[in-house]
Amino acid sequence: MRTFLISMALLIGLLFQVNAQDTDSLFTVYMDHHHSGLIKSGNQTQSTIAGDKCGFSISNTIRQHFNSFSVDQQAVLLKVLERPNLETSIVSPEGLFRIHYDLTGSNAPKYFSITGKTDAEIVQMSVDSLAAAFDNSYEYEVNYLGYDSPLIGDNLGGDNLYDVYILNMGYYGETTTDAGSASSYIKIDNDFVGSGFYTTGIEAAKVTAAHELHHGIQLAHYGYYDTETEFYEMTSTAMEEFVYDDVNDYYAYMNSYFTKPYNTFKSFSGYDLAAFYLYLDQKYAGEGDGMKGHQIIKTAWDILATTGSDIEALSSSLFQYGSSMKSTWNDFGIWCYFTNNRTIDGEYFEEAINYPLARPFSSYEFNSSSKEYSFNTKPISNNYIIFEINSESFTDTLVSIITNADTENGKASPYTTSDVYYKLTKTDESGAYNIVNDYYSVLTTVQEDLFLEGNIFNNEVVSGGTISREVVDFAFPQPFHYSKHSSILIPTEPNPLGFAYLNIYTTSMSLVYDSKKDIINGDKIIVQWDGLDNEGKKLPTGIYIFATKSDDKVKKGKLVIYND
Repeated sequence: MRTFLISMALLIGLLFQVNAQDTDSLFTVYMDHHHSGLIKSGNQTQSTIAGDKCGFSISNTIRQHFNSFSVDQQAVLLKVLERPNLETSIVSPEGLFRIHYDLTGSNAPKYFSITGKTDAEIVQMSVDSLAAAFDNSYEYEVNYLGYDSPLIGDNLGGDNLYDVYILNMGYYGETTTDAGSASSYIKIDNDFVGSGFYTTGIEAAKVTAAHELHHGIQLAHYGYYDTETEFYEMTSTAMEEFVYDDVNDYYAYMNSYFTKPYNTFKSFSGYDLAAFYLYLDQKYAGEGDGMKGHQIIKTAWDILATTGSDIEALSSSLFQYGSSMKSTWNDFGIWCYFTNNRTIDGEYFEEAINYPLARPFSSYEFNSSSKEYSFNTKPISNNYIIFEINSESFTDTLVSIITNADTENGKASPYTTSDVYYKLTKTDESGAYNIVNDYYSVLTTVQEDLFLEGNIFNNEVVSGGTISREVVDFAFPQPFHYSKHSSILIPTEPNPLGFAYLNIYTTSMSLVYDSKKDIINGDKIIVQWDGLDNEGKKLPTGIYIFATKSDDKVKKGKLVIYND
């Protein structure tokens, strides 16, 4: 990302401090962001706010607490907050948006780099494409999802259309209200060029249109709560994926959640929580209700407008739709586990292979009949505890996901911690929960009804019962398609060391791949291969021979690969 002077975590801290009249720091941050903080570096612009995809939160917090600033600060802020004055404008094809822009100079829109096109042609192509992107975003968010239009007809931009201003900003965009009005307008970067942009050019402009338009909807109909900004950004960032599924700018922000899922919901920026909204959408769509996930979020917005608490709103909405924060957040934790090299084809997130891995809260070796562990958790969090279990013939991996669903502390004291005592045992003692086979757990905490445990045993979600381990002789899926599948599961024999050697040959016995692989001891004993050769390249369509060696036991067979 760009070079920054302040982290998003510090910005969130400043937003919480506004009520304590700590406005000087907020003023400095805002001016760095919007004025002196735009530092030219060659032909690029560098912003000074870390991880800040858009200026929505800080600009609207400034608006909300404007009277808390000094008279001198207010005079400066008024100049920065006023609507830009640009050379010309066009109306979007659907007659919904007025796009304001300069024809030349540093603000001129340049979303394309096409040899043979004049600067004037590039500007026109850029503006026309952006206008279409806003119309498309409106069609999805208002006409399809049913949100109320952000166009409220205050005529502050010259007519009753929604105003978009193209500027050389150095960050993606910003949606802010007008002084003393519920109306809002959008500012958007003119080229999306530079190290600070994960996505560039017109693709970045398209997802920014989807993102910022929903901010306009939020401001017009739900109000602005400066302590709930993660919910605003979560929804707007998810809209990028819903409207423009092929762009995926949201990938750039996922890591901060996946590396710390044990942190409280309120500690995240919201850009990194888009996966939760995607989870709701894809989970219920997979169950045959393509609108339920959207309805849960939309109902939460209605409740937020009344209660002013995003956690309370989300919890109440989930209850209305027959679920709970506890079961939903735990299930979300399971989905977040099956990403990257743990992806299971056709299950969980549609784009899971591109997501980061969830980082465990802690990892332990378990080689006794019973052992106790203690740790503390934060409200609305998922805590992944990984146990490596060695036995005579198998090396098993047990993942226990401990969900803290304390919504009261989640909204009032999000950094409060709760002590948890967790016992893993092979004995069916009083109060124990049967995880799978002969493994049991006992979870003890002050308010046990606020906690939920989910378990994954050797990459398989379990809830009691017995897994019968089976040695198979065939690889699957067969045939393997690069366009449909993320990995091939290849049979091997178990061994207490937990790994086997895998070789892949052509039919002429040329070695194309060899590696040591962890054995997965689920209902079938296998190793996993992504189908790439030793150089990380896809193989040509054809028949291949596999061989696995586990200790001195060898299994061989054939598999078919389609490079489609």
